[in-house]
Amino acid sequence: MNLRGLVNRLTPKDPDRFQKTTAGFQSLTLAIGLVVAGVYTGTTFWALGLRERARAELEDLNRRLQHTVLDLRVEGKQETAANENAKYLHIIVHAENKGNKAIVLDLTPTPPLTVARLAFGDEGGPQAFGPPIHASFFIAPQLDRTIQHQVIQPTETYEYNAIVRLREAGVYLIVFDALVTSRGREEQADAPISHWVASTYAVVR
Repeated sequence: MNLRGLVNRLTPKDPDRFQKTTAGFQSLTLAIGLVVAGVYTGTTFWALGLRERARAELEDLNRRLQHTVLDLRVEGKQETAANENAKYLHIIVHAENKGNKAIVLDLTPTPPLTVARLAFGDEGGPQAFGPPIHASFFIAPQLDRTIQHQVIQPTETYEYNAIVRLREAGVYLIVFDALVTSRGREEQADAPISHWVASTYAVVR
């Protein structure tokens, strides 16, 4: 076959039909490309979303595994002494670590206990507080030494006792206030510190 015959064979005899066929192939190729691109984009976004979801779940799990829960309960009850007319208020603070990491009670900035007598009107709630009475927890039997820091491990419970002498009968507000950090004393400078407060009322007759 000579060169002219080969050219005539490869050259379409119907140009319009050839153009339509070529356009059809181009459209098919474009459609396949769009489908592939869509599948790739969808898969990519799905993978990214799955990764972000996994990261969020890991962060949430880490937060739940490392949390600080300090259960504080304050009790106040009147005590009497033989041959004395004075009034004494016995204060008990229960501190339980319900979290999963050690915490430190810092009782140094101010005395952790404050007691104040409530003044009432003819009816309704209290209208004023009397002068505050501050108290600390002592290291028995050394009254010149107070508890300054207490490390409480997970599941541990500590009980602190204090007693104050009062002049008057009445209803008293008892407030326990301490700084709390979730790290050891040697790391307190960099540890997040927060106030934990618990209170109750006691009637002294």
